[in-house]
Amino acid sequence: MMMKMLAQGGVPIVMDGQREADEDNPNGYFEIELSKKLKDGEIRWVYEAQGKAVKVISYLLEYLPGDLTYDIIFMEREIHEVLASQKKMLARRGEVSSISDEEMEAQFRDHLKAVKYSIVVF
Repeated sequence: MMMKMLAQGGVPIVMDGQREADEDNPNGYFEIELSKKLKDGEIRWVYEAQGKAVKVISYLLEYLPGDLTYDIIFMEREIHEVLASQKKMLARRGEVSSISDEEMEAQFRDHLKAVKYSIVVF
């Protein structure tokens, strides 16, 4: 939703259109598949994206090149809403989580805490 709002507001968006809208995300995916390869060192595209909005999931922020400056919009949803959404998405795909809801929540809270700290330090 945020990426769509930015685009409608005139902010240039980096996206490749590889993922079409679906039941999990009816407004579409405003993303670039290369962002998923940041952890593998695929960063060349980031330099070409300067001045544009790019969707990067929180787990991959630490792999962004350190020699650039970023303006980050960190979207945080209510944790139970996120977990319920993930559970529905897994169910639609016929998958089951390997950990309990409580463990998932604890891991997610720990992750958010670490990400918020790293964004401040970034």
